[in-house]
Amino acid sequence: MSDIQRRSRQEAAHWIARLQSDAVSDTERARFAVWLSEAEEHRSAFEDLSTIWGLSGTLMLRTEPKRAAATLSRRMAVAACLAGIVGLKTARSGDEPQMLSTPKGRVRMWDFAAEGHATLDTASTVMVMPGGSREFVLIDGQADIELPHNRTAHFIRSGQHVLNALAGRFSVRTGEKGVQFTAMSGEARVVCGPATSRHVVQIREGDAVLVAPDGTFSQKRPDLAMLQMWKTGRLVFQDTPLQDAVSEMNRYNQKRIELSTSTLGMFKISGTYHYGNAEHFAQALSRVLPVKIVDGPTLRIVKV
Repeated sequence: MSDIQRRSRQEAAHWIARLQSDAVSDTERARFAVWLSEAEEHRSAFEDLSTIWGLSGTLMLRTEPKRAAATLSRRMAVAACLAGIVGLKTARSGDEPQMLSTPKGRVRMWDFAAEGHATLDTASTVMVMPGGSREFVLIDGQADIELPHNRTAHFIRSGQHVLNALAGRFSVRTGEKGVQFTAMSGEARVVCGPATSRHVVQIREGDAVLVAPDGTFSQKRPDLAMLQMWKTGRLVFQDTPLQDAVSEMNRYNQKRIELSTSTLGMFKISGTYHYGNAEHFAQALSRVLPVKIVDGPTLRIVKV
């Protein structure tokens, strides 16, 4: 996902949250319509996130007072908001979701008292649903979410997939390879895929399930310590393809690292690196691999 796409999704999440408020003004609706029309990335991001809200059952389209509310479809939402004829509401009038977002290169933790707390990785966005629903929606990036024990189930959603647990700590990540749920502690039920073809997977401490973009899923037991190193400002690679390592480093740095050829991506690297300094990482590559660094608008890795 490009920086433009990621920023568009974060802005779309902000607008979806704001448009649900009873206090939203006509001026804000007009600003939203302008934002929506400015770029195809804006429209695409709004449509994608509207699907998430449709799955959670909280985004409603209200037309005439005597008509029943209907679930908001993506195209209906875009058309209605552009026309300025409809308001977006939650099922619990007056409540607003809380949007949490981190910029590139930053990691941050939020505490929600009875609902638990969440630590967001760089360039990540989570929406906390209102009204005591105990529901988190990961829109982009990666989050570590701790759920306190109580009698009410918690939900962590990402796309069409949802984790259901009474308590525990869970890592959730979305990216090009799909969505991964990992149980750092506790146990959970993960429902993978759309309603028409769902699979249910039980995970316990140390288990992970990865749901690929095509809907297929696999289970594994990752190294939990390595999985959490991002919270300490470091990344650990173990026999990792260079293309994957570079992609991970680029998530944290404004100055991107670029491989001059795709074959360079097949090199394997191992080690622990601080993710906040792309230049140091690139220089380290030149000491362990037959490559050199060409410094410019990007850090270009060239084979020697």
